[in-house]
Amino acid sequence: MSTEKESIDPKYLEELKELGRLYGEGGGMLEVWKDLISDFTFKTWTFYITRTEAESLERMNSYLWGTTYTSRPKYTQYDADDLVIQGIKTKLDEVVSQHPPPYFIRLGTRSAKDAFSPDMKLRFEKILTDIYKESNDINSSSKNGTTLEKPTMKDVQNYYIGRFKLLKCTTTDEMMDMLLHSERIRTDLTRLLALPTIDTKNFEVLALREWCDAVNPVLEFRGFVHKGILTAVSQYNPIFYSDYLVKNKALIQKVLRTFFDEKFKPTFEEKKKTLPDVSRLTSYIVDFAVTDVERGEVKVVELNSFSTFAGASMFSWKKDIETLFGTKEFEFRINENCRDNESGDMELFPEDIKMIAKAKKEAVQCKDKAESCVVC
Repeated sequence: MSTEKESIDPKYLEELKELGRLYGEGGGMLEVWKDLISDFTFKTWTFYITRTEAESLERMNSYLWGTTYTSRPKYTQYDADDLVIQGIKTKLDEVVSQHPPPYFIRLGTRSAKDAFSPDMKLRFEKILTDIYKESNDINSSSKNGTTLEKPTMKDVQNYYIGRFKLLKCTTTDEMMDMLLHSERIRTDLTRLLALPTIDTKNFEVLALREWCDAVNPVLEFRGFVHKGILTAVSQYNPIFYSDYLVKNKALIQKVLRTFFDEKFKPTFEEKKKTLPDVSRLTSYIVDFAVTDVERGEVKVVELNSFSTFAGASMFSWKKDIETLFGTKEFEFRINENCRDNESGDMELFPEDIKMIAKAKKEAVQCKDKAESCVVC
């Protein structure tokens, strides 16, 4: 094994630092790019929340987070903040009244994809049970042995698919629930509130994005664009393994590169000319969702900063920096190692494992009941 330290060209590090400065810690900033990718993404409705609304949202989020994970904190402004938050909900109601859900909700900085309130937990348990009901991996024979209690990597995949489906909001109550129980949202608001120069009236964007049932999280990918060139693409979530993805790797790579070079890039570059600072989006990260491989149909989910503020999926900002900067050949990485039957204990928290076991048991009971009815 080589003990030689990995060397990285300083010019790459300097450029990463500069790109990080251009974007800031807020990431891709939806209000900057949403109109630039409008031809290829989901319909999006946005409005601004005020600094006062952001403060109330941040305090209420901190309070609810505290009551979930620690002892109940003191919160003397609850009534006042609740009134302000109801005002945010009224704004959401106005959008929903004109454009019916379902939606995916986020700030201009990041989404609330980590949210998991008590109500969301109940919805998630039903979603997960339904996933197992539709699965061929669960049957009455699963009742004995350890398959119900010990999660495999296939169970971990099902867990993440369930969490993805949980992001689908059909009511404004569900949307507010996500905003108020997301650590990502609270962290971003705390950072923004520490900046005194932001417009107090148009403080931060709240976005409702049209939910698309055609999006399969297994077919989501992260692309790296350096100075306008797509240098690398990775499977977005490396935890997923798919025989279909492995067998069609070359075709999917072709679909993504053709979409980027022939459809997305020309339109994006033309629209980008309207930006006051075009250098801000010379390099970026683009997330794709392939909705139909055979037809070459692709959606752009969002843009993020080309910097270490954004995750590199199956690449590494350190080890693969030359690939990401385009000095090496384009590379497409997917998970080609099937680990479905390996233990998934280390990938989950104990509470997650309990929910998986419960969902599998309920799915088995439902299948057994259905089979007995057929026999009768």
